[in-house]
Amino acid sequence: MAGAPEDCAQTCRDESTAQAVAEYEAIFMCGEPAGCLDDQGGIDQDCLQANCGPQLDACFGAQPRPPSGDLTCAELNGCLNDCSDDDQDCVNACFTMSSPEGNDQFQATLECIRAAGCAGGDGDCQRANCQAELDACLGGPAQPMGEGTCLELNMCLSPCAGDQTCVDACYVAASPEAFAAYQAANQCIQDAGCMSGDTECQQTNCSDAIGACLNPM
Repeated sequence: MAGAPEDCAQTCRDESTAQAVAEYEAIFMCGEPAGCLDDQGGIDQDCLQANCGPQLDACFGAQPRPPSGDLTCAELNGCLNDCSDDDQDCVNACFTMSSPEGNDQFQATLECIRAAGCAGGDGDCQRANCQAELDACLGGPAQPMGEGTCLELNMCLSPCAGDQTCVDACYVAASPEAFAAYQAANQCIQDAGCMSGDTECQQTNCSDAIGACLNPM
């Protein structure tokens, strides 16, 4: 019968190199005697991870191991930030070194950010939609204790690009009044549905709040 799973599987084999087929079959040759395959062809992924790690790595590349360390969610986030974009081994090592609780908090935060549709590095969107998850992972927001103006706070935050350490430092340097003015302007922009960088929308809907921040009397 055309289109049957067996036909699809054979097509995949025909389009693969001999080495790729051998590496793939090695997983099953390892998994079957280890009891990782059932009679219906189902695969116990945890069993494969525990018994056939080298075969999985050879076929799919290095696999992340279950979190078994003691890194907190904040420490895991810092570890990942230090990895280069294409260094999967570094990423896997960070997750392995994290504690189960730290990993769970990190995954919950990521899931919230994805569900909210926040673009990468959009800290305002992340805080607006996932503040509880961010607080659970990174700790509560930094408190303003300095003398910086709202304008200075806005300028300080511009290059942070989602770097929470940078953001926290800016908040701490701001005065409570400046922080309140910044939050009021930011809340107005969010309530108006303005996209990040849409200055026309922001000025149309929130000129008073923005003016109070950037040009205080």
